[in-house]
Amino acid sequence: MYSRREKLQTDCLADISLCIPVGKWKMIGRKLKISDAQINKIQHDEQDSTERAYQMLRLWQDTTHKPNTDDLVSALEKMELVSVAEQVIDIIGNHQKPSSRSSSEEPKQISQISVEESTLVKSQRAHIIAKKEAMAKAKQKPINKITVAATGLPKVLKPTKTIGKRGSDRGMFDWPRGITIDHLGRLAVADTENNRVQIMHWEGTCDLLLDYKTFERKFEPWDVAVSSEGYYFVTDAGNKQVVVFSDDNELLGTFPDSGIIDPKAIALSQDGKYVFVTDWKGNRHSIKKYTSDGKHLKTYSPSGSQRLKNPHFLAVNSKDEVIVSDQYNHSLQVLDANLGNPHTYICRDLNGKSYLPCGISVDGDDNTYVTSSWSHKIMLYNSHFLFDNAFSNLVKYPSGIAVSKDRPVKIAVTQWYTDIVETLHE
Repeated sequence: MYSRREKLQTDCLADISLCIPVGKWKMIGRKLKISDAQINKIQHDEQDSTERAYQMLRLWQDTTHKPNTDDLVSALEKMELVSVAEQVIDIIGNHQKPSSRSSSEEPKQISQISVEESTLVKSQRAHIIAKKEAMAKAKQKPINKITVAATGLPKVLKPTKTIGKRGSDRGMFDWPRGITIDHLGRLAVADTENNRVQIMHWEGTCDLLLDYKTFERKFEPWDVAVSSEGYYFVTDAGNKQVVVFSDDNELLGTFPDSGIIDPKAIALSQDGKYVFVTDWKGNRHSIKKYTSDGKHLKTYSPSGSQRLKNPHFLAVNSKDEVIVSDQYNHSLQVLDANLGNPHTYICRDLNGKSYLPCGISVDGDDNTYVTSSWSHKIMLYNSHFLFDNAFSNLVKYPSGIAVSKDRPVKIAVTQWYTDIVETLHE
């Protein structure tokens, strides 16, 4: 756990810099007691606003004897950037991977995480929420309600089975992330910290392990997609590549040779000819399109207000629209098959409250299911991306999600903290 006065890691600072509004980094720097001379040097040396914010944060940490993240949150609040302050707390929490866990131990939610003690950020969060409510009241703008689409979408989901527990044996998990349904209807689970993909039946028995061990670094699967022919495409964050396996654990190839820095989510076009991968490269997160044999075709890396901020998971619907959960923008971005014509849909529940989208999957009718880890919910959108329903407290800390194409739907969700897969049915 971070100490309140311990320096944040580079990737944490990079994520925070993505949240700093354009044109605000200088004033934030001054609030953090960075001199105008130092600010002017950063402005001269760096052309990109996000990079300027990142260098400002690094300078603050490097030149402050005891950097205190309270000061950063307080500076944002004083500038009435309360939503940014919330995101900063969330980002710090997301970078706090627990070192040891027990089945009886409950993780701290992001709203409770601090960099020294949970009560610290609890008070920060409460103050921020009060500030937001006061600002909303002053502006006399009621929260917009979301119209519920009157459709035949699933209205009730029920738990079916809990699969696994923390461990390294077959059928156990350590930090499961991405999940999908393969060509034979089985579950394919990226069992990240066990350095393998598990192919499993819905009742929980493990059929196959994809666990190639001869790469330069440990195989670190983050997400998995499966073609109709039974080829498994896996993002390997440890070796910065996409790995392709057959359904008998034969390594068919890897790509690309270069050009991808931090591969995360993966999805295939409907015909399996194209592969879409999110890349968390530095401050410029992107979605890359490849042919199934690894030829790079296009990179989507917008700037300005459309800039991706932790594109967590991907899904492709029957129209070959690419849907990404753009986490720190609190939105879904929807692109065409050529990664063009982007549309943004803000993620809000029925009360108008925004949330951090995580896992994403589509059913046979192109309805979109989105997990929200810290509110323990599965959100449901119809085929036009209108919010329809929220299923609460069926899963705890959900991450990846896989939804069957047939009705009644079957759903499988990875739970990153409890190291299980929870299955549900309509």
